[in-house]
Amino acid sequence: GRRGVAVGAFGSVLATADGGATWERQAFPMSHLALLSVTMREGKCIAVGQTGLIYAAEDCKAWKATPSTVKNRLLSVSMNKQGLAYAVGAFGTVLRSADWGKTWAPQAIDWTGFTEDGVEPHLYDVHVGDDGVVTTVGEFELVLRSSDGKAWKALHKGERSLFALAVLDGGRLYASGQSGAVLTSRDDGATWESRTTG
Repeated sequence: GRRGVAVGAFGSVLATADGGATWERQAFPMSHLALLSVTMREGKCIAVGQTGLIYAAEDCKAWKATPSTVKNRLLSVSMNKQGLAYAVGAFGTVLRSADWGKTWAPQAIDWTGFTEDGVEPHLYDVHVGDDGVVTTVGEFELVLRSSDGKAWKALHKGERSLFALAVLDGGRLYASGQSGAVLTSRDDGATWESRTTG
């Protein structure tokens, strides 16, 4: 609807109830590290950030720290309407939650199949579909997909880092990143086109 949440430096959390016309600062139980991503579904929120920080809020207001199994920076989080959530971040970090962010488990990925010498790439953005399919983007133009968090498939690889991902209806995907990179797919990631951005 018209609700939204924004997060940032020093535990900053802003909320809007009018589609972004006005914003109100929320009380947050941490004020010394940055929150780097937030997701909202069904009136529930999850925020992630530096040093593996994870906070969840049943009502997007009363935030509670969630035990994290990693210390790596978490750069993005996404959740679907069933409460399935993924958080991704530095050095190939992938975490999965099936209970609206209350508990998390690391997902092991064999990077030797995706990167040279098995280098663990930074993952910058993630999307969880309502069908449970998760798609993430990161270094080396990686676009990875999994239906269970265990078996992963590379939909795309290249040279540049991809920082942002949009997954739309009708099999349309957009990814953007380093050096003006914009990649598009119209067949759910089977093929990709690199767009000229200048």
